[in-house]
Amino acid sequence: MNLDWFFHDKGEMIKNYDSTENKYTSKQIIHEKKNDYNNEMTILRNDYIKTANKLIHALEENAQLKERLQKYEGADQ
Repeated sequence: MNLDWFFHDKGEMIKNYDSTENKYTSKQIIHEKKNDYNNEMTILRNDYIKTANKLIHALEENAQLKERLQKYEGADQ
């Protein structure tokens, strides 16, 4: 199958490949898949960092609230 036809509606649906063109096409597909993978990993890494920062903020807030609670509990005695 001709990938240009499949993705861009260019050329014939069935294409005869010679060995050099087939190698180039395979390398091109591998390069594109690698770029897609890298982009996906970047998105996931950024989501992880955002989530980790939210967790750190929540833990810091929790520690502050515990400290305030201990001060109020100590004032009652």
